[in-house]
Amino acid sequence: MSPGLKLEEATQKSGGNWLPVLCTLFDLFGFEETLLNLWQAPAMIEAAVDKLEEFVLGFYAKLFEATRGMAQFVYMGDDFATQQGMLISPDHWRKFLKPTYKKYFALAKKYNLKIWFHSCGQFRPVMGDLIDIGLDVWETVQTHLPGNEPDVLKREYGDHITFFGGISTQTTLPFGTTADVRREVRWRIRVLGKNGGYICGPDHGIMPDVPLENVLAMYDEARKFQF
Repeated sequence: MSPGLKLEEATQKSGGNWLPVLCTLFDLFGFEETLLNLWQAPAMIEAAVDKLEEFVLGFYAKLFEATRGMAQFVYMGDDFATQQGMLISPDHWRKFLKPTYKKYFALAKKYNLKIWFHSCGQFRPVMGDLIDIGLDVWETVQTHLPGNEPDVLKREYGDHITFFGGISTQTTLPFGTTADVRREVRWRIRVLGKNGGYICGPDHGIMPDVPLENVLAMYDEARKFQF
């Protein structure tokens, strides 16, 4: 999306209820300008987030009321990390983003909905914050990244959330053999799925370069796995 979009245009392009906080700021102001304004013009960022929050909470209130009793999850998300770490400081995340996520989550909980939250990369400095405000399912778990090791994630967060993903769409699925895929599936389930709390699947969208036989192997191995 191009910088300077109106909020309503950003909503239409984002696809329904998906209107991430930080990524929408990038769409509205531009990537570099947003990051600079976190430091140089925080009042402007706060005003933009307030407007976004008002818009999305109004949308969610109508959506949740219209679908009351017909859903178990609400799908939300935002991308605020790279594969090496966070795009913004944890302090900025807590100041500008967390209060809005907390309101989104709280509204969903009033309708007995669980929070399925998409966020790429490695953002462990704020994972505990997300759990504290009500995260239920984290998608997508890129376990090949330093800091996202399966045993570490399971030990630190496995009692609190369900993991979704874990099968690499950057390495194993596009470049591995079917045996490699099956091996990774078994390993992820043994670690992340111990005592429950894991939905096995690709750690991001499956791209056209992934052989069909590897996709089928992933789902077949997950179905028949037994501890």
